[in-house]
Amino acid sequence: MTLRNTDLGTQPRQSESARRPKLIRVRFDDVGETLIEVLITLIVLSLCGVALIAGFGTVTIASSSYKSVATINNVIANASQDVIAELQQQSSAAFSPTCPLPTYSGLAFPGTAISGYRVSVTGVQVWNGSSFGSCTAPSTAAQLISLQATLTGSTVVLARFSVVVDSRGYAAATSITTPTTGLSASVGTAYTLPISSTVASTPGIYTESNLPPGLSVNASTGVISGTPTTASTFAGIVVTVTDNAGAVASTNAFAIRVNGGPTITVISPTSIKKAKTSALTITGTGFATGATVACTNSVTAASPTSITATQIVVNVTTPSNTGTFTCTVTRGGITSAPSQTLTITN
Repeated sequence: MTLRNTDLGTQPRQSESARRPKLIRVRFDDVGETLIEVLITLIVLSLCGVALIAGFGTVTIASSSYKSVATINNVIANASQDVIAELQQQSSAAFSPTCPLPTYSGLAFPGTAISGYRVSVTGVQVWNGSSFGSCTAPSTAAQLISLQATLTGSTVVLARFSVVVDSRGYAAATSITTPTTGLSASVGTAYTLPISSTVASTPGIYTESNLPPGLSVNASTGVISGTPTTASTFAGIVVTVTDNAGAVASTNAFAIRVNGGPTITVISPTSIKKAKTSALTITGTGFATGATVACTNSVTAASPTSITATQIVVNVTTPSNTGTFTCTVTRGGITSAPSQTLTITN
C-alpha cells in the first residue's frame, strides 16, 4: 500500500513537472517566430523603399537626360540658323570664296536663344563636283562648315554638326531668262533659240521639257536647236539649268509655234513671154532662207533673189514655145502643192 501510495503521489508531481518545460518552450518558440516575422517584414519594407527611391532616381535621371537631349537639339537648330544667317543672309555676308578656304573663326554666331552655350567653327570644305574637300582654286561653290556647340567658358562639347552654305543671295546667283522672241519655227527648216542664263558655279547642265519634235537643248550651253518635224503650237516648254554647286533655276513655261510646210497663195504675173527671163513674185506662207523654186514645162528657176516668211522673188526662164506651167516651193525637204497655172505667151 505504501508503495502504491508513493507511486500515486509521485506520479502526478512528475507529470506536472514534465509539462511545465513544454509550456515554457512553446511560449519561447512563439515569441521567436513573431520577432523573426517582424524582422522579415522590416527588411522587405526597407527593400521596397530602396526600390522606390531607385525607381524615382531612374525616372529623375531619364527626365534629366531627355531635357539635355532636347536642349542640345535646340542648340543645334538655333545655332544652324544663326550660322546661315551670318554667313549668307545679311546685307554684308561673311561667305568668302577664297582659296585657301576661310576659317570663319572670327564669327561669334550670336543669338542662339539658349544662354550658356557658344558655337565655333572646326573645319571648312568646298564642293568639288562630287564631294566636299580642300580647294584648289577660288570658287563660289558650296562650302561645308563643321561646327561644335560647347558650354560657355568650358571645353565640354555638347554637339558637333555642320551646315552647307553657298554664294546665293549676295553674289551672282544662278538664273535663267524666259525667252520672249524668236518663238516661231517652220517644219523642215533649221531652227536655233539661244537661252540667256547666268551660272554662278560653272559648269551648268541644261535640261528641257516639252520641246517640239526635232528640237533639243544643248546640255552645256542651253541653246535650243534642230529641225522641227511637226507643225503645231507647242506650249509648256521649260528649260532648267543646274550649276556645279547644285543651285537650280528654270524658265517660266513658254511656247514655240512650228509652222507647216510652204504653201503658195498666188504668183504674179500670171503670164510671161516665151524665151525670156522674167521675175516671178510668189506669195504664201512657210517660206524661209534655203527655200527653192521649181517649175514645170521646161521653165527653169534660178535661186531666189529675196525670201521672207511670206514672199519669194525668183527669176525664171521660159522655153521657146508657148504653153502653160506651174511652180512649187520646197523648204526643208517639204514641197508645197503646185501653184495656179501660169501661161507662156509669144
